[in-house]
This record gives sequence, structure tokens and C-alpha cells, in this order.
Amino acid sequence: MLTIELSLPLDSKTSSAAGLAAWANAHHIRTDDGTIASAASITPGLSTIYLVAHQFAGFDVIPAGSDIHGIEVAVRRGSTQGRCRDAEVRLWQGDAALGDNKADLTAPWPATLTTKAYGGQNDPWGVADLADRVASPDFGVAVRSIKAVAGPGGSFVDYIKMKIWYTPPA
Repeated sequence: MLTIELSLPLDSKTSSAAGLAAWANAHHIRTDDGTIASAASITPGLSTIYLVAHQFAGFDVIPAGSDIHGIEVAVRRGSTQGRCRDAEVRLWQGDAALGDNKADLTAPWPATLTTKAYGGQNDPWGVADLADRVASPDFGVAVRSIKAVAGPGGSFVDYIKMKIWYTPPA
């Protein structure tokens, strides 16, 4: 089995397919440098729109017909005084979410930037045809947060990275 190690996206965007609170500076999630994308003002009980990372570096070298065993997504995120938590963490293609929601729906995002991993070596996220998708520039992952506790502030994300485990065709 081979891996493409944790890779940063070459592109990012937001999508209003769900949620209400907008993300500012989505391009900051493409670097691991402490600069953040932020959703500064979220109404309690409501969520952000999708923050999407796509076109991951190195995924285009995975041979067609490979068996994708699993995907891990690492998100370095935080929230003001731990007031927000995951709403969705899902694979993404084009303008739509794919497969299983890997969000931790109970644990608050910490008040300082902390990396959380989702998925893993043997987790294809409920998507059967990953081999046909991963090399596409519009393949990626989308994150939404929800404000669970009243008070000022919102969510912030430093980076989103992705790792793939695969076996090339014989």
C-alpha cells in the first residue's frame, strides 16, 4: 500500500450550499502558517457556509484504477472561547458534498488552534468510486462549523490537509 502524505490544497473556496455565516479569507487554508480563514460572527444555533479545500498537491499521480483504502483529513481549527463545534466534515466534488459526515458533533473547537484528524487508513468515507474522483481538481473536503454556545466570536481555520492510502492497479 502506498500513501500520498498530508498534502495542502492548491485551491480553496466557499460554498453557500448550506449554512448562513460566511468565511473570510478562505485562501488562508492553503498554507500552514498561522494565518486564518474566519467566520467571525455566527448566530448561536446556526452554522457557517462550507469552507472547501480542493485540488490537493500530488493526488494527480495516483494511477487510474487504483484501490483507495482510506482518506485522512487534518483540520487545524479553533473558536472563540470554544463556542463552536463541527457541523460537517465531508468529502467534496464540484459543488456537492459526498459520502459520510465525519464531524465530531459534540466536542467544541478549542480556543487555540489545534489540529483534529478525521477518517483514516481504512476509511473511504462511504464513497465507493474514490479512484475515479481523487485526481480531479475539484475533489476535496468541505468543513462547516456551528455555534453551540451564545456569546461573541466565531470559528477560525489555519489549514486543511488530506492524506490518501492506495494500492495501484496490478
